[in-house]
Amino acid sequence: MTDIVKFRIVSALLLVTFLYLLYALKSITIPIIIAVFIAYLLDPVIDKLETYKISRSTAIIALISITVLFIISLLLILVPAIEAEMRALIKKLPGYIETIKVTAIPLLENLALKFMPTGSFNVDSMLAEGEKLLKGVPVDIWKSTLTTITSTLKSSFSIVVSIIGTMIIPLYLFYILKEFDEMKEKAITLIPSRNRDFIIERFKDADEILSAFIRGQMIVCLILGFIYSIGLGIIGLDLAIVIGLLSGAAFIIPYIGSIIGFGSAAVFAYLQFHDLKYVAYVAILYVFAQAIEGILLTPKIVGDKVGLHPLAVIVAVITAGELFGLLGILLAVPGAAILKIFTLSAIESYKESSYYKNA
Repeated sequence: MTDIVKFRIVSALLLVTFLYLLYALKSITIPIIIAVFIAYLLDPVIDKLETYKISRSTAIIALISITVLFIISLLLILVPAIEAEMRALIKKLPGYIETIKVTAIPLLENLALKFMPTGSFNVDSMLAEGEKLLKGVPVDIWKSTLTTITSTLKSSFSIVVSIIGTMIIPLYLFYILKEFDEMKEKAITLIPSRNRDFIIERFKDADEILSAFIRGQMIVCLILGFIYSIGLGIIGLDLAIVIGLLSGAAFIIPYIGSIIGFGSAAVFAYLQFHDLKYVAYVAILYVFAQAIEGILLTPKIVGDKVGLHPLAVIVAVITAGELFGLLGILLAVPGAAILKIFTLSAIESYKESSYYKNA
C-alpha cells in the first residue's frame, strides 16, 4: 500500500470520526458551527476594513455592534406588524374554520369514500378535535407568551442559562473572527506538502461555492421576502408580512421552500376571500417572483457555481434534515456542492491511477 493511499484512508477515517463527533455532541458543536458560519460571512468585510488601517479587534466589535443594532431595529419594525396580523388571524379563526367546514369537508369526504372503508374517516370529528384545541389558544397570544417567558425566567438557573445561551455565540464569533486568518494559515501547514496544492485548490473551489450560495442565497431570500410581503399586501391578505417573510426564508431550501410558501399563501387567500380569483392572484405573484429570481436575482447574485441537479438538491435536503434537523436543511445544498467537488476530484484521481489504467 502506497503512502498516498494510506494518507487518503487516514483522512477519510478522520473525516468520518469528525462528522460523528459533530453529530454526537451537537448540543455543544451547534453554537460553534453557527459562530463559524457567521464568521465566514463577515470575514471578508473585516479584511476590507483592515485595509483602511482599522485594527481587527475594533473592526470586529464595530461590525458585530452594527449587526446587532440592525437586527434589533428590524425586529422593532416587524414585531408590531406581525403581532397585529396574528391578532387579526385569531379573531378571524372561527370564520376560517366555518369556511373549511363548508368547502373542504364535502371534498375530503368524497375522496375518503373512494379510498377508505365507510366510517373509518370522519372529517367532522377530526375538525371538532382541532377546534377544541384551537379554543384553548388564548385570544391575547402575545401577552400569554410573554407571561410564560417571564415565569420561566424567574428561577436563577433559567436566568443563568438564558444569559449563557445569548452570550456564547457572540463570544465564539469574536474570537473566531479575531483568529480567522491565523486559523486558516495553521490549517494549511497541517496538510502534507505533496498534497497541499491539490487540497488548497479543492478548498478554493469549495469557498467559491459557499461564497456564491450562502451570501448570495441570503440576499435572494431577503429580496423575495419583501416581494412576497408587498405583493400579498397589495392583494389584501391579512397575513401578508408573516407569509411573505416565511416564503422568502423558505427559499433557502430550493424547490421545497417555494412550494410550501405558495401553498400557505393560497390556502389563506381562499380562507379569507372565499374566492378562487384571489388564489389566482397569489399564483401570479409567486410565478412573477420566481421568474424574477430565475432570470435576474440568482444569475446576478448567486451565479451557477453550485451546479447541482434538482433531484440531488431534494435528496440532499431530505437526508441532511433527517440527520441534523433544521441546521442540516440549511447547509444541505452547499454541503452537497462541496461533496460533489471532492467526489469528482476522487473520480479523476481514480481514472489517473495505475489500477484503473492497467485493469
